[in-house]
Amino acid sequence: MALPQRNNEVDVRVVTAARTVVVVVVVVVVVVVVVVVVVVVVVVVITAFLVVVVVVVVVVVVVVVVVVTAFVLVTALVVVVVIVVAVVVVVVA
Repeated sequence: MALPQRNNEVDVRVVTAARTVVVVVVVVVVVVVVVVVVVVVVVVVITAFLVVVVVVVVVVVVVVVVVVTAFVLVTALVVVVVIVVAVVVVVVA
């Protein structure tokens, strides 16, 4: 009778150890999957943020260039008009 009890105890230990291994493997896999998902989400969010920042910077630069160019052209036009008016006034006078 002692021998079957020992075998039974060994079987219970093996089954318990196997269950423990399975639980540990499942927990490790779940943790790895969660970490990978979090890393991917963080990378996507950072990438999206950087894309938005780059787009905003490009738009601001384009607007500044257009405004400065318009200001320079208007200033040049005003200078030309003033010169033409001055020449006309001098010639007429």
